Order: sequence, then C-alpha cells, then structure tokens
Amino acid sequence: MLAKASSRSRARSRPWWRSRAGPTWSLRKLAALGVVALAATAIALVLWDAGTAAAVARPGVDTVTRYASIGNDRVILLIPEGICPSLEIQLLLLDTATESLRYAEDFFGGYLSHPIVHLWLNAGEKPESVVPPTGAFALATCRVTDESGTVPQTPDEVRTYSFLMVHEYSHLVHMLHMHRTYPALAEGFASLAPEYARRDGLQDGELREATPDDARDAQWVLPPHITAASALEAGILPPIRQILTLGHSGQAWNQWMLYTVPTSLLGFIDEEFGRPTLTDIFRHCPEATGPTGQAAEAGSAHHELFDTFERYTGVPMDELEAQWHRRLAELNVDSRSVAAVKLLKDLDRVDMTSLLWALRARGKKLDPEFLKALAELRADILRFGSLSVSITTPGSDIAAGDVGLSEESLPERIDRLAEWAHELWRKAYE
Repeated sequence: MLAKASSRSRARSRPWWRSRAGPTWSLRKLAALGVVALAATAIALVLWDAGTAAAVARPGVDTVTRYASIGNDRVILLIPEGICPSLEIQLLLLDTATESLRYAEDFFGGYLSHPIVHLWLNAGEKPESVVPPTGAFALATCRVTDESGTVPQTPDEVRTYSFLMVHEYSHLVHMLHMHRTYPALAEGFASLAPEYARRDGLQDGELREATPDDARDAQWVLPPHITAASALEAGILPPIRQILTLGHSGQAWNQWMLYTVPTSLLGFIDEEFGRPTLTDIFRHCPEATGPTGQAAEAGSAHHELFDTFERYTGVPMDELEAQWHRRLAELNVDSRSVAAVKLLKDLDRVDMTSLLWALRARGKKLDPEFLKALAELRADILRFGSLSVSITTPGSDIAAGDVGLSEESLPERIDRLAEWAHELWRKAYE
C-alpha cells in the first residue's frame, strides 16, 4: 500500500519542490507571514532548487531549526529535520494532506485559492505557558501549525493523522465565509467532516467522498450522537441555545461538549434537512456578538445566531431541539456510556480553570505528572464508556471496556486528582 501510495503521489500530486539545501528563514518571521508572503516563500524555495529551510538564531532568543520541505500546488509541508520521516512517508503524508484538503473542500463546497502551509514545530516549552504546547491549530493565513513535536512515521500513523488534517483544513475552508464566529460552530463543523472521513476510511491511500446514501446508512451512527444521547439520558445535555454559544474552557466537560455535542446537532441537520441546508448554515455563520460560555435564551445578544438556524432549517429553535432530541432518544446507548458522560462532568471537580489561573498569576508551571495523571484518567473514562474521543487527537482510537475500569474505581481517582489539584493550587500561593 505504501509503494502504491508513493507512486500515485508522484503521478497525481507530484511535489514541485523538495528541500535539500538552501536559504535560511526566521521561524518567528515565518509565523507572521500572510498568504502573499507564504507564496513568495514557496517561490523562493523553487528558485533555490528546493532548499532545507532553517530558522535563523538570534543570540539568546531563538534556537536553530532546519526544516525539510515538500509540497505541491495545494499543500506545502515544513518538517523539522530532527523529527522528519523517511522520503516514502513524506510523499504519503503529502498525498494524504492533499486528499484531506480535497475532502474538506468537497464536503462543505468551498475551495481555497492558495496552497496550505502545514508547519510542524519541535517539542519545547513556551516560557510564558503554564502547560506544554500540544495539538494543532489553523490560521486565516492558510497555515496549520502543529505544536505536538511529533510527525507521523508510519503509514498507520499517517492514516490516523489524516483526520486531524481534515479537521484543521475544514477550519481554513470555513474561514472563507466567516471571520470570528462562535467556537461551537467553528469546532462543530470542523469536527463533523472528519467523522464522515473516518467512516469512509482511506482506500488505497485516498479519502473516499461521502455520498447521500452513506449518510442514510442505518448501520452507521455518527459517533458524537452517542455522546449527546448519553448526556440526554443522563439529564445533563444543555439546552440547544447554550450548546450553540459554548466557548473554550479549561474544564473537562465543557471542552468535551464543545467538540462533540455541536457536531451531533450539525450532523442531525445534515441527516434530516440535507447537505445544502448544512452548507447554507456553514456559509452564513454570524460573527459572535455576545459572551460565549454562558446560558443564552431567545432574544439574547445571540439572536442572529439563532435566526440563522431558523432561517435555513425552516423550523423554530425549540422545534429543532425537540426533533434532535427525538433522534437521540431513538439510539440504544449503553449504560456505561451514560455513566462515562456523568464521570466526565464530575471530572470538573478538579477545577483546572482555577488551578491554571493561580499558576499563571504566580509564574509557575503545572506539574507534568499531574497533567499526565489527568490525561490518563480522562482516557480511561472514555475507554470505560466506549466513547469516541475528539477527532483532533492523533492516536486517539480507544478500545472498549478495558479490564480494571469500573464506576467505583473511576470516581475514587477523580477524588484523588481533585485533592491533588487543590494542593497544587495552595502551593501556588506559598
């Protein structure tokens, strides 16, 4: 499969430049470049016969990082030499990135006019950051930056990473139509396309396009529906208006909802009203006009947001919520899934918001062992409930029902972690 993908990459997505030796670049300046400057960067590399890009070190400020580069007319990959995979994997990664972009564009019916620059950074702490940088993020300058410090090294890792690519590239497609929309919509739409891509899978290295028949396949259920249905049965699913105005937060339950529950609602609209209705909402997302992360009702500062959904679905918000709930109630969710969403909500007792605020105020770092314990506990809760994790997390496939996890042991671990968090908070002020 790798050999096939590599040869296909050369035939269909032939790299028009690949770095070997050439000019040096300031990574800090590169981060500030817009689309025009990024295009100029690509042209300069072509004229230099594809060099290895390197960050120029300023004494006492930057460290030198040399970058391998490979690209085509749609995607440019910049990878630190220290974590760069083999040439075969680079070609597969480029081919997969190109297919991931095509999938995101076709899914939402929007097409970028500039190539994407996908940049990886070496792992390392930011001096001003309380926690180590992780994950990837998209910018309106057609750039995706991955701060995880790791690059896929095998075909399986590339396949898993492709879903994060679809997520981040969906953000870039969305930015064609909006400037600063609500986080729940931005993450909900960006998380929806990878769920369909995960269902469709990689066939001979390509993401297959979804068809209307696929969306109505009774054998497949959108994974975020399971989370939303479990929360509904547990009695902790927020009202629809609050869901649409969720904001980013340090709290575990809020972040989990942000990446799954709006995705379920948007997936329901896709299934019930059709892809044209979904893309109409996608293209007309209003700018956030009020505070997010707070309870919102009809007639609030978010009226334009609610009007958008009513306009394109043709039903009032309350009726849309009732229809969505009826769809969720039809799903046969496991009792462990219901218990798991309750545990995720209970994990908020750790109160990461207060802890991070205290550490940041005192200029201290979060204990990495605590961060590791929190991540392991969260993963075990998801594993216990057989819940799908956020599509944006590489290597996130979780097996169901591991031995040793129970409704008794997991709350005890939450208790211990909450006590540990309180102790760290107290020490921050010593």
